[in-house]
Amino acid sequence: MKIAQLTPSLSNAGGGVSKVVIELASNLKNNTDVFIHLFSSDKPCLNEVHIQHHFSKPHGPKSFSFSNELTSQLLNFSPDLIHLHGIWMYHQLASFLWQKKTNKAVIISPHGMLDSWAIQNSKWKKWLISKLFANRSLQAANCIHALCEAEYLAIRNYGITAPVCIIPNAVDLPKASSYQQAPWNQNNKKTCLYLGRIHPKKGLINLINAWDKKLLENWQLIIAGWSENDHEQEIKDLIKSRSLQTEIILIGAVFDKDKQAAYQNADAFILPSYSEGLPMTILEAWSYKLPVLMTEACNLPEGFENNCAIKIAPSTSSIEKGLNELASMSPQELNSMGEKSFKLVKERFTWTSVSSTFHSVYKWCINGKNIPDCVRLN
Repeated sequence: MKIAQLTPSLSNAGGGVSKVVIELASNLKNNTDVFIHLFSSDKPCLNEVHIQHHFSKPHGPKSFSFSNELTSQLLNFSPDLIHLHGIWMYHQLASFLWQKKTNKAVIISPHGMLDSWAIQNSKWKKWLISKLFANRSLQAANCIHALCEAEYLAIRNYGITAPVCIIPNAVDLPKASSYQQAPWNQNNKKTCLYLGRIHPKKGLINLINAWDKKLLENWQLIIAGWSENDHEQEIKDLIKSRSLQTEIILIGAVFDKDKQAAYQNADAFILPSYSEGLPMTILEAWSYKLPVLMTEACNLPEGFENNCAIKIAPSTSSIEKGLNELASMSPQELNSMGEKSFKLVKERFTWTSVSSTFHSVYKWCINGKNIPDCVRLN
């Protein structure tokens, strides 16, 4: 079967979604019956993964990524199925038009873009796009992919009646490699790491306001990531206003070996987010045996159930309470939580099982036989 993985961005700027698309494609191509191509509006960060890629130069507003090349590229490839990652942009319209023209199968992965917080963000733009094509595209899909139970409910609450498959994100477990000392890890303090987009929905303002340098005198906060909507300057101004320049350090975006070093030099990980699909960074942190502080919006209740995470709400007071709980934990307690985290990822969130499940959903969407257990029709 010929599969087109379609997404606006496959570069590092695409964050966790880019990594998911590339890792899923690289694992799916191990199936002898799968012929897979990638389509995006930028150049991919494929590294050693060799997958055919089609680049369609965007025109107009970057937030929409219109390209008159994409439709012809899809028709030339003539896939049996399109797997669309992300919505509200031209790629969704292109997949919808292709489906109407060919009557072939489409799976859509919203990646958290239909939860209530995300819907309210840029509300009027999304309302307009929903009326123009997005809602019809979602309803016409052969299957919608939800990352977790909470996203399934968000999809249904939005009014979509198409079948939904529930399949989580996954990670590759870290390979054995030498430890890399990070330049910011030289003051003998424990490190709490945030890694990801510097965006208002991530709750970083609340995190900085919650940071108490007296109660957390043995800890430092490292913020790694790239800015969106100039939010980084707002973060820097707040850090300065609270005189936390030596306690909270922004190190910029990190990738590949630098990203690995960030996890290796951390003692805990935090994601105080208002809205997520299913964050790759949490799974990555667990794979590095890190205790995690996260909100329920991260949609990983397994972390709380298996004592791999401290539950916080996206508010200053709740984050402060969670940080104080972290600071009070002994080295043995931190290590125990980290070992449980690694065990959870290894058992439930690796690409071997996830790609196999997607493979069965693809076959069902194409031939209509043998509905997988992960699919819900109602």
